[in-house]
Amino acid sequence: MKSCPERTQHADKPMNRIILVEDNPADAALARITLADLAPGTELTHCQNGRELIDLLRAEGADKTAVILLDLNMPLMNGFDTLTELRADDRFANLPVVVFSSSVHYQDVLRCYDLGANAYVAKPMDMDRYDRTMESIVQFWGNVNQRI
Repeated sequence: MKSCPERTQHADKPMNRIILVEDNPADAALARITLADLAPGTELTHCQNGRELIDLLRAEGADKTAVILLDLNMPLMNGFDTLTELRADDRFANLPVVVFSSSVHYQDVLRCYDLGANAYVAKPMDMDRYDRTMESIVQFWGNVNQRI
């Protein structure tokens, strides 16, 4: 029987960072404004592509990261390649990743789950739904989900 690994969340190190991986500046600004209103204590770190994310995690680690919001279609390293690299690295294999994409293609969704995404959320097109969706993501991944 395997023993449970130590929890990475400690009282002195709350997991309060959301990393947004998004190449569209308007989408990144919208997420920043929305999260500032919904979860003022949450730190939002923005990476413009998967390569920036991987470099950031390797430099800083993921101890305080509650969840990664990952777009699919980005330059340099897209979401599929990012998921593949994250899941191949033992340090980040269990880091929660929510694909947050405008794509609603069944094959994209299926491929993301096959690559190890924890959830797939289509970006809502109207502001009310966007706010509710972001609130749900923050509530679950930032407050409810227990990570080991």
